[in-house]
Amino acid sequence: MNIRKLTALLCAAAIMLAGCAEPDSSSDTRKYEFKPCTEVLAEKDLPEDVYGNLILPAGSITHSAEAVYTFEADWGDAVLTEKHRETLAQVLSDFTGKSVDKKELARDGSYGYRYSDDEVAGFIVSTGSFGVSRTDSGTAVLNNYAGTERVIHLDRGENTGISYPVNGVSCSVDDAVADSEAYLQRLGIEKYLSPGERLSPKCVSVIKTYGSVPREDEEVIPDTQPTYCYRIYYSILKDGIPYTETGGIPSEDGKGFPYSSFFSTVITEKGKVGAVEFQAYITAGEKTQYNGELLSCKGALDRLSDYLAEYKEYQVPEVGAVYCAIAREGDGKLSYRPMWRVILEEYPEDANIQLLVNAAYIDMINGDIYVFDDSKAQMTGTDKSVTGPAQNLTRKVIP
Repeated sequence: MNIRKLTALLCAAAIMLAGCAEPDSSSDTRKYEFKPCTEVLAEKDLPEDVYGNLILPAGSITHSAEAVYTFEADWGDAVLTEKHRETLAQVLSDFTGKSVDKKELARDGSYGYRYSDDEVAGFIVSTGSFGVSRTDSGTAVLNNYAGTERVIHLDRGENTGISYPVNGVSCSVDDAVADSEAYLQRLGIEKYLSPGERLSPKCVSVIKTYGSVPREDEEVIPDTQPTYCYRIYYSILKDGIPYTETGGIPSEDGKGFPYSSFFSTVITEKGKVGAVEFQAYITAGEKTQYNGELLSCKGALDRLSDYLAEYKEYQVPEVGAVYCAIAREGDGKLSYRPMWRVILEEYPEDANIQLLVNAAYIDMINGDIYVFDDSKAQMTGTDKSVTGPAQNLTRKVIP
């Protein structure tokens, strides 16, 4: 398994537009609507305001929480410990249904541990992210050697009754999600999550694959009889609010930026999970509940609309609260803050990475604005996978 490529794939970097410093009551930010925290979190419907440059979706605000928190997390050069080895052995045992001794795992330098045999391959890295897959099917998907046909967003009410041939058997999106949910119950996914965290299905990627993928110089050689599999992506929710699946906001010097946080399963046969991947590059510290006023959804949209170009119209597919990480310089910490996320554009079919988006993030506490566009990530190869961070990563201050 190409571990480094998997990790590099998640370094989808961005152009960031950073807002002002923490405002006080006299700041221009305060002209936008702030409300008591409980009122803001109780709102479920999007505002009915008409914006010249934002076309809002029909539907509700995509989060469910009764409180918001700020917290820090360790990240970056995490130290590899015996605990990582034990975790990978447990993951492999849970996945295969047979005991895997941690002594069988190979050390991959200071980077992590790995394992492979004729049936299964697995890895874990020092940051705690791991993946396991069946070598006859799932490995190709995790290594991105397959093409995305389409993406169905489960949290937007899109059609999940459609079916595709999966290993020669018709299988619907509903079937795949049910198989995934049943597997997670058997797995006991809770033991891999931190307190207060749970998974919520986000979207399903319909992937055209070729079974055992023939390769030559890292390129896919198409078979004349392609088949399909489903990759189900889950958001990781912290007390009802998801972490940003696409990463976070880089440090001021542009040298550090958070990775993605999500969980996924791959259905390679009806009733069978072919791969599991857990991307969570964080170890959350103590959280602090925020009880002051929050920028309302209407206030966030008003503020964002004022900063976007009047001549450009954005068809917004989703608005909701998220926990977004801001990388800090010098101390290897991430600061997590509650933010409104307004998705402005998506690139699933072109990018072959299902969570690439162009989104705006507006801090719910102080009104800072960040615009995240990781379609600017360096793309290369016939499968258009991300091979590393963008070379032109910048962070500019909104005037």
